[in-house]
Amino acid sequence: MFELQSKRLRYRNYTDADFYFLKGLLQSKDMMRYIGDGHTRNDAEVEQFASWIHMHYRQDENLGLKIIEIRKTGEPIGHAGIVPQNLNGEEKLEIGYWIAQAYWGQKFATEAAQTFVHFAEQLQYNKELIAIIQPNNIPSIKVAQTIGMKLGKADVYNGQNVHIYQKEL
Repeated sequence: MFELQSKRLRYRNYTDADFYFLKGLLQSKDMMRYIGDGHTRNDAEVEQFASWIHMHYRQDENLGLKIIEIRKTGEPIGHAGIVPQNLNGEEKLEIGYWIAQAYWGQKFATEAAQTFVHFAEQLQYNKELIAIIQPNNIPSIKVAQTIGMKLGKADVYNGQNVHIYQKEL
């Protein structure tokens, strides 16, 4: 079973027991503001999202979004991971990171993103990682820049204007 750790955090695969945690993330207006089209998800859409996460695990257990837990308490605070994305017909690997609002401002997203950059380097899947970030999502842009990503280009992804940040491995 997948498990990865960093200084303060532990990362593991989602299980069925994590449904209500995922639901809390996907039904939070503040969390979803810069995700996809900005809309929260209903229960059926949460189920679809969970299925999408598990699909990645079946393809490669190292890929997909992983629950982020505080190591000392085991409390889930978000998710992060290496997520396959199709960007204009090209397969890319994205570093994704979401932290529940109660934990914003504590550098957990930076720690998680950096952990998955190092993990991607070890896996040697690709020579480049991306982050797909909406232009007004300043906290995510700061995380991407802190982990060494550079703005590559502006684009449209799933109908949203985005900036593609890139990092060579």
